[in-house]
Order: sequence, then C-alpha cells, then structure tokens
Amino acid sequence: MKSATALEMEGKLLAATERRGARIASWDRIKALITDPSPQGLAMIDQLHTGGLLATRLLARLAQVKPGDKVLEVGCGAGGPARVLAGEKGAVVTGIDITPGLIDLARRLSEVADISVRFETADALDLPFEEATFDVVWTQHAAAAIADKTRFYAEMRRVLKPGGRLAMHDMMQGTTQGTLHMPIPTTDTEDVTFLMRPERLTELLSTIGLRKVIWRDQTAATIDWFKMLPPAGSFSIQLIKGDRFPEMVENLKRNLQEGLVEISMGIFEAI
Repeated sequence: MKSATALEMEGKLLAATERRGARIASWDRIKALITDPSPQGLAMIDQLHTGGLLATRLLARLAQVKPGDKVLEVGCGAGGPARVLAGEKGAVVTGIDITPGLIDLARRLSEVADISVRFETADALDLPFEEATFDVVWTQHAAAAIADKTRFYAEMRRVLKPGGRLAMHDMMQGTTQGTLHMPIPTTDTEDVTFLMRPERLTELLSTIGLRKVIWRDQTAATIDWFKMLPPAGSFSIQLIKGDRFPEMVENLKRNLQEGLVEISMGIFEAI
C-alpha cells in the first residue's frame, strides 16, 4: 500500500500533468502556423529541452544511434527528438509520455512531417514493454518531476538489451545552495522538482547495471545557447507551455547562471 506522502505526491504530479495538457493550443491553431514540417522547421515547437535541435543531434551522435536501432524515448513530449532519430538516423522509434494531449500532438506533427514514429500514453515508472526490447533508451529533460529516480532509471534499464545505451540529457542540481526560481519549463513549483547532483546520479545508475561511457557538463554551452536564441515568435513552445513560458525561460536562465541548476548529457551502457 502506498504511503500518504506518496499518494499526495502522485496527486500533485497528476494535477500538474492535467494543467500542462490544458495549456496546449488547439491543433488547428498550431497547424496553421506550420510552414516547414521538417525537423528543422518544427524545432521551435517540438524540441522541449535546452539546446534545441542541436542538442538532440549531439546526443544522437554521442549515443551512436544507427539505422534499424530500436529506440524508446521516455517523456517524448511533442515528439521532436523521436522524429529526428527516425527521420535522420533511420531508427525504429517509440515515444511515450504521461500527458495525453502531448501524445496527440506528437502523432499529428508526425503525420504532417511524414515521419513514422509510434507514440503511446504511458507512465515512465511502469513502462509497458518487455525486458530487453530496445537498443537505445532516450530521455531529455524528463527527470525533474520524477521523485523516485531509482524506479525511473531501473525501468529504462529493464527494457534495454544487454549492451544497449541509455542516452540522457537533463537538469542536475547545481553546486549553489538555495531556492530555485520558479516556474521553469519542466515544472511549476519546487515541491515537485527533484534534481540530483551528477555524481549521485552516476552512482545510482551504476547500482542498477548502467556503466558510464560519456559524461558532459553542458551548462556553459546551454547558457551560450540561450544568448543566441532569437526572440520567440508566434510559432514557439509557448503554444504548448502557455502564456508563462517566457517567465519559465528567464527563471531557468537565472538558475543556470547562479549555479542552482546544471545541464548534463550522458551515455550509459547496460551491463
């Protein structure tokens, strides 16, 4: 039986998920703004993580994704990285997210882009796949709202084939102690934001059978990326995140600049 604390946390996360789904603009509005359905053209709306399309392509290169690889993207959002992996790398990709509205959007964008990806509404803590199914499990900026990190990563390890790769790109706890500036794009409040120090995460992954192959601190590169971003136009992630998105971005930038948050990429091998 789940504890009262666990049930309360699940309730908060469910409420946050429902709010996120309610923010997504109508498909008719989004579709009317699409002028280029390629990964490059959709990047301003479907790459829901720092670093944008460049970060996705870098992670794909580090993970050595190749044609025919079976890839699972956990927390796929609008499906941008999944479409890059399928369309540019020739991978066979499945994307899961707990928000039905995002899965619906991901499917519609894939139809417009004419890129085949399978999308399912599913819980990252209870993946609906058999053991040793995937060559690569991929996750970008999905872990911040997950309190049970052991179960989150253990599920990804469970569905990886022996020798398969976990490709992760996420927010980490910074070296500066203090209260986070909120909201940020991944979560609205600090009580449902769960960040780990990089060394703690690598230790955790080691205990569940994932060996570190590559680790990169992307914090400085991410701060530079923010500086180069053009002003958000009508076709932007704000269509998904809602009117507070500019505030979320500014808060994340402050958290990075003040050392409260770091951004990391890692490749881990299933052993």
